[in-house]
Amino acid sequence: HTYGLLWEPTKLSYTCDGKVMATWTPPAGDANAAACLGYGHTIILNLAMGGSVLKTWHSWDGTWPSGTLPATVEIDHVRVWQQ
Repeated sequence: HTYGLLWEPTKLSYTCDGKVMATWTPPAGDANAAACLGYGHTIILNLAMGGSVLKTWHSWDGTWPSGTLPATVEIDHVRVWQQ
């Protein structure tokens, strides 16, 4: 899969294989939330599994099928660019 984050001045859009999966826009009137779009950040890549986001995208009952764990993540490359 190809994952992406489109960081625009007013919102963040998270993609998977070119499809926008989620968008975050600062709440109206929340200057602190809006300001975070202007800060520098660090990229953290991990193998987080489960949680409410997974339940949102899939019908997951909280159990892992036999053989799922342990698991690994392999990253071919990371590319960062600015328009």
